[in-house]
Amino acid sequence: MPMPPLETRTVLILGANPPGTERLRLDNEVREIRDALHGASHGHCFQLEYWPATRPRDLWRALLKHRPEIVHFIGHGTETEGLVLEGEDGRTKLVSAGELASLFSLFTGVECVLLNACYTQDQARAIAQHVCVAIGIQRPISDQASIQFAVGFYDSLGAGESLEFAYQLGCRAARFEGEQLDTIQKFESDRSDPVIRQSGQSRRARIFISFDRALQRDRNVAWELRRGLIKYYDVFPLQSSQGPDLIEQVYRIHREIQNSDVFIAILSQSAAHSELLSQEIAIAHELAGKQSGRPLLLPIRHGDQFPLPSSLTVYLDDLDWESLHNQDDIPRLVNSIAGGVLSGRSEEATKGVNESDPGPQASNTLPPPRPTAVRPCLEIPGGTMSSDSKYYVKRREDDTALRALDQQGVTIVITGARQMGKSSLLIQLLSKISAAKRVIYVDFQAFSRSDHREADPFYLAFCSMISNPVDMLHRIAEYQNNPLSNNQRCTYYLESILKRVQLPIVLAMDETESILSAPFRDDFFGMVRSWHNRRAAEPIWKNLDLMLVRSTDNEFITDPSQSPFNVGLQIRMNDFTPEHVAVLNRSHDRPFEDSELDHLIQLIGGHPYLVRQALYEVASKRFTVAGLFDRAADDEGPFGDHLRYFLLRLYDDPQLGLGLRRVISRQSGLAELDRRITYRLLGAGLIKLQGGQYIPRCKLYNDYFGTHLRD
Repeated sequence: MPMPPLETRTVLILGANPPGTERLRLDNEVREIRDALHGASHGHCFQLEYWPATRPRDLWRALLKHRPEIVHFIGHGTETEGLVLEGEDGRTKLVSAGELASLFSLFTGVECVLLNACYTQDQARAIAQHVCVAIGIQRPISDQASIQFAVGFYDSLGAGESLEFAYQLGCRAARFEGEQLDTIQKFESDRSDPVIRQSGQSRRARIFISFDRALQRDRNVAWELRRGLIKYYDVFPLQSSQGPDLIEQVYRIHREIQNSDVFIAILSQSAAHSELLSQEIAIAHELAGKQSGRPLLLPIRHGDQFPLPSSLTVYLDDLDWESLHNQDDIPRLVNSIAGGVLSGRSEEATKGVNESDPGPQASNTLPPPRPTAVRPCLEIPGGTMSSDSKYYVKRREDDTALRALDQQGVTIVITGARQMGKSSLLIQLLSKISAAKRVIYVDFQAFSRSDHREADPFYLAFCSMISNPVDMLHRIAEYQNNPLSNNQRCTYYLESILKRVQLPIVLAMDETESILSAPFRDDFFGMVRSWHNRRAAEPIWKNLDLMLVRSTDNEFITDPSQSPFNVGLQIRMNDFTPEHVAVLNRSHDRPFEDSELDHLIQLIGGHPYLVRQALYEVASKRFTVAGLFDRAADDEGPFGDHLRYFLLRLYDDPQLGLGLRRVISRQSGLAELDRRITYRLLGAGLIKLQGGQYIPRCKLYNDYFGTHLRD
């Protein structure tokens, strides 16, 4: 049968009250559980399945059909003989603890078994050998107390709390009906779990699994990986991002990453271009820097070896990788993760895991991919396009920049919001001038993490990068031994390159916002500004052209007089025109009719990335044209990844969310916002100025953020 949806956790309720046993209010307990989840903030993440009058054969049939994460039994137990079910003849049928344990050993995806019946302590203890948590009752308990426990338990889960919290609250709820706290007992797997020790206490380690939610193949892998890991770890429940509570889901994703010990990123070739996955990796990387390396980042390559876009190499380039070719590899991968990836486990935990689940311990790792272009038959949108891509659309900005480069000693600054084609324009320009000028290309995303933290290694890496294209790496020792400041040494070194190379040099610097958080940021860009100014007094510097690519998503230089981004020729990237969209449609073999293109432009305007994404989705048969329009603003739709990326950013800065909400609702209070907020919304490409009014950049943004941003 098909796998259950990854986003939901199924609760299977099994009821049995055969003739001759004390009558229980089974339906009342089921109704209370349903009500507890129905009104909760995360209740939509749980799916309830109820099987009344459960017979032994119904146990495995229900488990096979629903593949639940939580199994909840309502009925009777006996002190010595097990659970009381209903036989084929309608009479009682007893099922022993050993029989139950043997059955659950086959269903490893079950996280919790709750036996809400008298005298079920021994059965719960036996079942706990094969599931994360089993809960049973050691003595007689009143019907009302057991119902109160269930209400407290599912109220907690519906609020997004852990199984441990739900158990504790359930016990305290039962206490209101006169039960002692130790009446209801919790048993955890006797397998030695990885633990984290903090302040003298221990807890199970937490894992967050990140993947491209739009790819069913990756979703299935994430599901199976989670089913294996929950034996050892608390794994973030990959819940639905549907419905009006999406912003709360975004909050929780951020909190879960922050609280995780391990962050796993499943990277297939398509997922490598996922905006949301990239954003989650960036969040995990930033938190690890602040939290003494926690969460530990573990990238998993799903499928054949492929290169990553440079936007991810800054986070993943120096990490160990795991590989995963198909779902048959998952048991090995689970064993590898449980057996050695988490440095914070105790020796006893490691020993127990390896003994209880023997298998190969060494991970089958591949070297980290390099930042080169990915070029399948139908080019995946996102990232820098190669100079010979048939999907590149020439715009007015191309001709403007090329005319400027005919001169000598020019500074060109290419600016725009993310995904406007800035880096792709740069690559196109460099390919056209390489015969007349010597090109030195520097991608700041290719620098290592340590280079971004300290000035000395950064400047050394920068000088090494500009040395290689002009065969001057052997002169790096001169740079290191020069007793000057970093700015002075770097300037001296570049001047020596200018004197040695006969051709004019174009120094192109891409992804400059990558060093936004570097403490030496202003010093470095102040130095670049000084190179621009030197042309007026020192002729040798007229042999240097500067090209800088800057994203307007973030504020940059605090002192405008030290900024190289407000001098020279400013090339601001604009949206595609309808003619550009038509050209791209033809290059994709016309997946849209002319009238449908008009509809597409009404929805997303000329946003370069969204246009390419729409054409790719339809041309690759992932969506029909009608399906794309119908699900455009869905979180799992064709643009869901892009939209959720911005939602995470708006969560990080609530003032931006407030500003966008006011723009969408046309509130007069927008004028009262800090001018900086308006500037940043414009820079991020979320709003635009039209007819003297700020409006959402496109109808898609208006529809999506109008739904998900709220007071």
